[in-house]
Amino acid sequence: YIQLLRRSLYPATLAQGKIKTVATFRYLEQHGLEIMPWRYTGLMHMCLQWRHPKLLKCTKEGDLVVPCLSCPHPGINLPDGWENDVEHHDNYSVKVTEDTNFRLKEQLVSSHSRDPGLVEGLGYFVGRSDYEKYVISRASEADAIAKATTKFSKGLRYTGVGSMLCARSEIFLANRVGNLQEGEHYANMDYVFGSALHHYRGLPLCIVGYDIVCQWFAHIHERSKDLWPNKIKLDNGMDLVPVIGKFHEPAHETNNHEQYSCNLIPRVGCTDFEACKRIWGLHNPLGNSTKTMGPGTRSDSLEAHFGYHNWQKYTNM
Repeated sequence: YIQLLRRSLYPATLAQGKIKTVATFRYLEQHGLEIMPWRYTGLMHMCLQWRHPKLLKCTKEGDLVVPCLSCPHPGINLPDGWENDVEHHDNYSVKVTEDTNFRLKEQLVSSHSRDPGLVEGLGYFVGRSDYEKYVISRASEADAIAKATTKFSKGLRYTGVGSMLCARSEIFLANRVGNLQEGEHYANMDYVFGSALHHYRGLPLCIVGYDIVCQWFAHIHERSKDLWPNKIKLDNGMDLVPVIGKFHEPAHETNNHEQYSCNLIPRVGCTDFEACKRIWGLHNPLGNSTKTMGPGTRSDSLEAHFGYHNWQKYTNM
């Protein structure tokens, strides 16, 4: 192995104690341009293994991501003593938007034990075990946002994903993507939201956009206190401001709904909080290929694409 790696050759799995297939580092860097059908399985194994060690530079939750430059990060892009700068607290706010995508579904292929994810909880997806345990604990609640989607869940392990993005720069954030078991439920979106704010503890303000924030946000503090795991409970020192995206707010046609309008809420500026729709439009084509993958391969593939999207944003700003 060491001799091959020194010569920029990555080996596939052993067959009867012998290495029969290798790929050059250059090929693995450019994976996706061409795959030889007669070596498909071996090459896919190598590509999945290749991505993982390149990411493993840190081991904390959410460390294996390309971070957002627009979001405030104490010790990185905030001035010293910002905590005491009460007059300019608005400058240290977080603007996020969340939504679901039902194109990125997954069929009942393989299992988590046979095909585990290599980046579980360290990248853009939330940690699977704690997340699914929490969702199951609230499975009996009648809090579905879109029950109509459940009739399409036959033969699927996941009906899609829910995510939270930076509303400023439209970048995927650490531990802000969660699989949807049966449609879009409060339990799923609560965990994704709490996991997101866990990385911003200590900041004074978060403006959160969601299509149905007028329903979902109504009792969020009670749910956080009574139902959420301790590690994702809301920070009492952070003010939360709910908004509805500019495209969706007029469709609600509800009286006294101006409190959720981006045009009237202070500190929103020109942000439209529709970033998720644009981002999902770019990633919808992935659904055709990832839905037939095993659970680990699918999550790692989506992690790679989300990271590439962030890197493109980073380098093209």
